Amino acid sequence: MSTAALLPPRRLQGGGRHDNADLYTALYCSTDSLACVSEALQNFRKIKDSDLFRGGNRLHLFKFRLDDARKTPNVDDPNVLLEFATRPSKVATRERLITQPLARKIFERGNDGMLWWSTIESAWINATLFYEQARPFMKMIGAPVALKHDSSEVLRIQYRE
Repeated sequence: MSTAALLPPRRLQGGGRHDNADLYTALYCSTDSLACVSEALQNFRKIKDSDLFRGGNRLHLFKFRLDDARKTPNVDDPNVLLEFATRPSKVATRERLITQPLARKIFERGNDGMLWWSTIESAWINATLFYEQARPFMKMIGAPVALKHDSSEVLRIQYRE
């Protein structure tokens, strides 16, 4: 799987959809860089350069390959939903009291992450990787790219309808 991600510092973990900072660093990724940036900036309409920082650090987009054999169940698959005794509405909710325990359960069963659909555009395939497990199987492609107010992905999401 080739993907792009924004890696938040561990100290900022806790409020994200699949965060369980006591167990892992949640690395939010997508197979599409536009989806990755859209997820990170979805609450902004007129994006300023100052919006591209978290905890004093500029956001960077980086691309990597992950061994396709890694254990990342796809919660868009009905069989996976059954396995984890959940429903699509429980996966896509913004309610962290529901999504964080699901991610914890997936982690505790020895998985390296999970695939899920974007709540912005359901055709986008997102992944939450449990960074400490997945890192040995990640191969960086090129150098990280700093996000700026005039980056192509930032401009594309800023002018979405």
